[in-house]
Amino acid sequence: MDNRQREMIHTLMNQHSKPMVQAAYRRIGDWHLAEDLVQETFLTACWKANQICSHTNPTAWLYKTLNTKQMECGDTTTHCLLRNIPSFTNITRETLWERPTFKELQVSAIV
Repeated sequence: MDNRQREMIHTLMNQHSKPMVQAAYRRIGDWHLAEDLVQETFLTACWKANQICSHTNPTAWLYKTLNTKQMECGDTTTHCLLRNIPSFTNITRETLWERPTFKELQVSAIV
């Protein structure tokens, strides 16, 4: 990610993160989950900096990505990032910062 892309994403984050959290909260009713989903959205924006920076409407890209992440979560009564984790007893120092992706969580929920 070059400086121009970094500045653009930083500007988008400053302008849109609060309204995005509010929009996500209205849809799912969980403030902390809404914040997590917005953070995941901006993390995706960083990973796909070329795509968002060349998009004709970066704000629409952000909201569409947020909407996709909300749908990937599915059941909003259980925090999607913690769902289907068997126990915390298997966590080691090496795996402490590893977190399954939404796709992995979806697949494990089906199995």
